[in-house]
Amino acid sequence: MDQGVAALIAGLAGMAGALGGAVAGAIGAVRGARVGAEKTAEATRQQVRDQAKAEHGHWLRQQRQAAYSAFIVATQGVERAADAVLRSTPSPRWRDEVESLVQRMEELNDVASQVSVLGPESMIAKTKQVGRGILRLRAALNGGGDAIDFTQEHQDRIDECWDDFVEAGQLFQEGARQVLISQDQ
Repeated sequence: MDQGVAALIAGLAGMAGALGGAVAGAIGAVRGARVGAEKTAEATRQQVRDQAKAEHGHWLRQQRQAAYSAFIVATQGVERAADAVLRSTPSPRWRDEVESLVQRMEELNDVASQVSVLGPESMIAKTKQVGRGILRLRAALNGGGDAIDFTQEHQDRIDECWDDFVEAGQLFQEGARQVLISQDQ
């Protein structure tokens, strides 16, 4: 074989090898870019999900804080109204004080529905406990007729219901604090 033909064959072989290497390199680069783009897209999607979850958690804590604060304020309103009822026993103002107490109880019931929507379950249970305490106190106050007719036994029942209601309110406050400082709820 002649040197010119050998050089031509060697040149063609080198060109075919270079072209094959270039094609293989291009395919690898495209695949690498695709894998890199997919990984970046997945990381971005995960970041968006994490951020949305964090923002929802922050929003929920704010909503709970507002509802719990309103519930505590309403509970304190009931406590003040109930205290006024108990201090006005016996007096002509007693029935007016009871009407004010009933109004405060209704306001508390309205706020309780906000807590029931926002939860969590532990706070819904505490809200119900406060509600049961109010119902017992209201029944005890209504069960004696006029304040002038209260017997010592009736007054003791009112005092017991009062203590249960106040304790339920304190348990609500403790539960609210725990929920609001917790990151998990």
